[in-house]
Amino acid sequence: MTINIEAASNCEDGELDERADEMSRLSASPLVSINNGLALVDASELTDSDLAQHWDALTAAMEVSERDWVHDEFAPCSQREFLRHYLAAAQQNLVVG
Repeated sequence: MTINIEAASNCEDGELDERADEMSRLSASPLVSINNGLALVDASELTDSDLAQHWDALTAAMEVSERDWVHDEFAPCSQREFLRHYLAAAQQNLVVG
């Protein structure tokens, strides 16, 4: 599920309430953005190309202790799996771009 922050500012009141409910529901699940926070997505929604292109920036933005813990516990694994485990461990959104 993608949350488009820019689109939310152009909503009617009823639509804005629906988007707010959607954002509240998803706030329990950390999301990732590769476009400076304009759209937050689940790690599963990023393409392999997106991951490869932004991997260095994503890992640089990760909290070191959580990134190291995920590496110690789950490596070797795919970039997508690593990101999913990191987001679960960090319990916060990861924004780059």
